[in-house]
Amino acid sequence: MHRVIKEIQGYRFTICKAFLITIAIIAVPALSASLIRIRDIGWRPVMGIHIFIAVVLWSFAFLRNRIPYVYQAGFIVFMFLAIGVGGLYQFGLIAGGIVFLTAAAPIATIFFGGRTGIAILVFSLLCAALFGVFTVSGGLLHDFDIASYALAPSSWLTSVFGWALTSTALTVSLHVFNGKLIKALIISQERADELNEQKLILQQTIAEKEKALTEIRTLQGIIPICSYCHRIRSDEGAWSRLEAYISKHSEAKFSHSICPECEVRARKDLGLEAE
Repeated sequence: MHRVIKEIQGYRFTICKAFLITIAIIAVPALSASLIRIRDIGWRPVMGIHIFIAVVLWSFAFLRNRIPYVYQAGFIVFMFLAIGVGGLYQFGLIAGGIVFLTAAAPIATIFFGGRTGIAILVFSLLCAALFGVFTVSGGLLHDFDIASYALAPSSWLTSVFGWALTSTALTVSLHVFNGKLIKALIISQERADELNEQKLILQQTIAEKEKALTEIRTLQGIIPICSYCHRIRSDEGAWSRLEAYISKHSEAKFSHSICPECEVRARKDLGLEAE
């Protein structure tokens, strides 16, 4: 069991490093597209989050072989949550970062399992619901023209790169995961075939030994026999004829005949021959 868990962790680490490299490459044009929006809507706090995440992301990608798995995977989940929540708070339903919030739960499931994935999913839905209530009730207002922002080329460019980053990262992760899964299934099938072959060999060996034991079945030990009638006493105390006892405890069978000396003695006992 420990070996299986270790192999799963190894698969996850491989997926994590491939994920980091992929998003680190796409993050270059994605960050540029995010900052281009400054000329349309001015500086926004969420852009500072994007810069911070991009710098940390590139650092993690460069040091991916030195940083432990849990920190790499944890940062990736945090990154998707931060971009998604920040975008939803700053831009509402037109935020390109919503796709990051949507992908956070599946990514957490890949790297940490179902429980963590469900927790991230619940957190994402609660954030979306909370921002929705504040926006509808007027508690959360946007100080820019939403319609103009939705039509701005920089907004579309940012959204496209955000979708590309998320989709490509998930595609690469699933590709690596499928490759590892297929490899594991092939190894498992090969081991199963080896076990079946060994099982057949073992069954054949047992059958041969049982056959050999049957062929060499013999009587052993001290046999209590009556010196007068030649009956044999069994372990239960019962007395049986010599032939019956030997036939029961061995593979020997009896064919009765009479020797010459006994034949002469028997004829004399029957009066068929003079003494």
